[in-house]
Amino acid sequence: MNNLRSLMSATLLALALVAPAARAADETPNPWKFEFHGFVTASMYYQDQVFANGQGQGLWLAAPTPSNLAKCRVSGSFGCAAGTATKSGSDVSGDVRNSRFSFSMAGPKVFDGAAQPRAYLEFDFFGLNGAGSFGTEQPIPRLRVGYAELKFGNSNLQVGQQNQLVVQQIPGSISHIANPVTYQAGTIGWRTPGVRFTQVVPVDDMKLTFAAEAVKNKWVGDAAVAGTGNPTTPAQIGLGEASGLPMFQGMARVDGKGGDLSYMAYLVGVYHTVALDGFGASVALPVPAGTKKTIDSTVVEVGGKITFAPISLAGNFYTGNATGNMLGSMLVFGDIKDTGYWASLSGGLTKEFSVTLTYGANKPDEADMRKWASITAIPSATTRLKNSMVGGMIKYQDGGYALALEGYHLTTTYANSATTTTDTAALQVIATAGYFF
Repeated sequence: MNNLRSLMSATLLALALVAPAARAADETPNPWKFEFHGFVTASMYYQDQVFANGQGQGLWLAAPTPSNLAKCRVSGSFGCAAGTATKSGSDVSGDVRNSRFSFSMAGPKVFDGAAQPRAYLEFDFFGLNGAGSFGTEQPIPRLRVGYAELKFGNSNLQVGQQNQLVVQQIPGSISHIANPVTYQAGTIGWRTPGVRFTQVVPVDDMKLTFAAEAVKNKWVGDAAVAGTGNPTTPAQIGLGEASGLPMFQGMARVDGKGGDLSYMAYLVGVYHTVALDGFGASVALPVPAGTKKTIDSTVVEVGGKITFAPISLAGNFYTGNATGNMLGSMLVFGDIKDTGYWASLSGGLTKEFSVTLTYGANKPDEADMRKWASITAIPSATTRLKNSMVGGMIKYQDGGYALALEGYHLTTTYANSATTTTDTAALQVIATAGYFF
């Protein structure tokens, strides 16, 4: 009897151990995969000027115009006439708008299991300030990136809004991720809806990537060449869209490693056209005789990064025409030749400590800039002709938590008359803590 009880106990124990394994073998893996990533950053900063395109984490680095300097005292009251301010003020404040959240969902494979579908959404808080007296503490979320993709092995098709192909890399910063420190100082590119196809080609220790996209041809919707302010297109139709063509961008990139040296290099080309006479060419062009009715834009960009741990050197150079819709040519939309470049050197002092130094500059063609500023009625004192930025970052990062102290100084040249120029300077020192997950 004891032997029978022992045999039954052993049998029941064996069944208890085998049953979960049998159930697990019969179960189908969940084909759905959800991911939530992002970062939260908070900054305290000091500035000695009011910047032209935003404060704190939101700088597009262009120094203020002479009429937009920090307040100075005139005859016992605050305020200065345009172009007359001569001294700096102090702005100490905080900013959390750089914080970003991304969501992605991948589901069951489609097309007989040949393609993996995925959807991706990304938000931050640069959608302007909220309403009311406390609006700066209630920033509005904005959509940055949103697309659906199909991945066939090394081929990838994306439909939606994505960073343009000209945005291959940005200088290292914890404080300025959404708006890189080299905007208007060597970086061009924005986010636009469109279609992109990417092909990856592995070659030994290298990876070649080729991509092409057709995206929304964004340009100003009002008379970009008039100065009258009269729209030349129906509402919501810009002059780029009125051309009847999208913007085309193409990219070739190589990533590789040899021993302790890793490298990356890329070449990007851009083409788009602008119809200055608007949608349907139905509005007479209100510009001086001889002005073109279309603008053709071509841009060539090259750049790369070399890393020999713990040292990295990255850089970018572009030259082209009519880059205002990609945040080039000092944000002036016109038939303007434009050149920009930046370089950034980073080094790790220890596993956690690193230092980054960055320099960048943007130099539109002065004759083109003066001409289009005149046509579009931009006052001479606010016409930017050149912008340069120098600065750096000291960072401590352990895992996903980072602390950084950054400082940036920039100088912008303005056309203060039809023939003369003036330089203005601005400084920002910003301390940021963030967690990346």
